[in-house]
Amino acid sequence: EITAVAELYSFSISWIEESPDKPYVILELDDEKHAYQIASRSFMVKSLYELWGTGNDTSKLEDDVMEFMRQNDVIKYHNKPFKISIDTFGKSLTQGEKISKIENLSYLPLEGKFSMKNYELRLDLLEFYGHNPNEAPENPMVAFLGRHLADGQRYLLQKYSLKDRIFIGNTSMDPQLAFIMCNLALVDEAHFVFDPFVGTGSLLVAAAHFGAFVMGSDIDFLMLHGRTKPSRHSQKTRNDENIHANLRQYKLEGHYLDVCVADSSRPMWHPQLQFDAIITDPPYGIREPTERVGSAKQYKISSHHRPTHIPSKVEYSTLDLYDDLLKLAVLHLKVKGRIAYWIPVIRGDYSEEVLPSHPCLQVIYDCEQVLASHSARRLVVMEKTIEHLNYPAIGPGNSLDSEKINKFRQNYFDAVSRGSNQRFNKKEMNQYPGIRNKTGQYCG
Repeated sequence: EITAVAELYSFSISWIEESPDKPYVILELDDEKHAYQIASRSFMVKSLYELWGTGNDTSKLEDDVMEFMRQNDVIKYHNKPFKISIDTFGKSLTQGEKISKIENLSYLPLEGKFSMKNYELRLDLLEFYGHNPNEAPENPMVAFLGRHLADGQRYLLQKYSLKDRIFIGNTSMDPQLAFIMCNLALVDEAHFVFDPFVGTGSLLVAAAHFGAFVMGSDIDFLMLHGRTKPSRHSQKTRNDENIHANLRQYKLEGHYLDVCVADSSRPMWHPQLQFDAIITDPPYGIREPTERVGSAKQYKISSHHRPTHIPSKVEYSTLDLYDDLLKLAVLHLKVKGRIAYWIPVIRGDYSEEVLPSHPCLQVIYDCEQVLASHSARRLVVMEKTIEHLNYPAIGPGNSLDSEKINKFRQNYFDAVSRGSNQRFNKKEMNQYPGIRNKTGQYCG
């Protein structure tokens, strides 16, 4: 996510230290304003700091901090009102222990007034004790002292919580994942963003928050018109349950273009229509059916029935679904535009060859979210590199391993019936703290 934000704002990052097993990264930026730009978009970053020193014990930390102060102009903070905070990972400290650690920082040449509210300098002591609080060591494995610069956007997750949203469904996207998808797809102000499997519009809400103009389509007529059975327990049907109401709830209706009932397997857009980004979560056939317009029998509809005729539906194979999704991206994405979508996999069968492919699209990110011990879904972000004119459309079966992807639903329930979906224990869960990419690093 940090890499994507840097690309969005056109600045470079040098990664000094990063590890999937640690809750922090150290990076080098050319300008302090870039840190504020990262904080203004990121939902995975908690806080950003100017690193003053690091060490695995008190003396090493002090030496590192004093060396930093000798090499950098920090005298401007000497008489400023300041605040010092303690933040730990993997262990809880008593108030007395926190005060003792603050007193150990007495070597800092700070002569200003200590203030918890009206401060101009905030220093945070960050300590990492490992991932198991029950086996936390007495002293931290590593400690950092840094000047607090900014917090990320996590505070917005409460505002956009699905608990308080007017219109939700069984598969409404988690707000944090929706915002992460928008960041990886480089969604920005005045962009034209489309979701071909829009459902209850969770992804449109996230894109509109970033200033994009949004629209979507879905084959489910009842869903788009808010006539489905409410997913909330004991909730009665309400007339205002629709995607437009969700945008209105967050004062984003000015970014709402429209949604339409459509079959994503059938081309319906003008050839010159182009989107800046396509973000979507296609159905997998687990909690929502995969359907397209069709009929097992061929029959002719009489003219007087056509105005009110509702087409029948047939099963939409996962293989065809992702082929059609890539065709949509190739035909209607701008060059340098991105498509972000989820694809389900059985973890033991996954390989990069499973992913959809097309000569006009390049895979930028491939991140895993573990769903159960046997299954996961991959967040795939692809960028359109060239126009499609010189390349034929991809044909069914050419871009996906049909045995592994097309039968995901069958393989998923086979695994469930074998009892493979048992809960992880804490040690196993520590291996999957969030979304990771194919090399095991945090997504982004």
